Amino acid sequence: MADDKRDRYLAHIVNETDQMNALIMDMPELSKFEVKAIQLTLKNVSMTNLIKHVVSSLSHQLENKNLHYKINKEEKIFINVDARRIEQVVLNLLSNAIRHAEENSVVTISIERTSTKKVVIIFENTGPAIAEDDLSRLWDQFYRVEHSWDRKSGGTGLGLAIVKHILELHDSEFGVEVPTKALHFLLP
Repeated sequence: MADDKRDRYLAHIVNETDQMNALIMDMPELSKFEVKAIQLTLKNVSMTNLIKHVVSSLSHQLENKNLHYKINKEEKIFINVDARRIEQVVLNLLSNAIRHAEENSVVTISIERTSTKKVVIIFENTGPAIAEDDLSRLWDQFYRVEHSWDRKSGGTGLGLAIVKHILELHDSEFGVEVPTKALHFLLP
């Protein structure tokens, strides 16, 4: 077998192995959420710092698509949450925003305090809109907007289901703003 073909096949095998590993890691966690076996550890957290930390961890993905990011709120907004779980939510939503963004564009992250003292966080990108048929199933486990099982464009289909459970544990509202297709969540 030619070296270039062998390298391509090996890269494909490694990629599929990584995807299978992600699925294996997500399944037990999702099961814990479904049986309500997760206990939150709440503490006062700066959402601005948490989001900046996640953005930093995803800098390689941003660079690969020549994306820039903008956080609309530089002041620190503190909220009482389970930091590890909310970081998981932010990581998932931001990585989805990056994955589905058009190259050479900007991913915008908005952090706002509402008049009722809740905090709303919005992730917005420029890219193809989410089809109306997909909106109702977006938070379902194993559902992927990309109907192809080509792993280049998506993950395991469990990320948003896990996000849903974490946000429900925090008594949060969440959804997708149409037509902008911005994903958002609201923390009490």
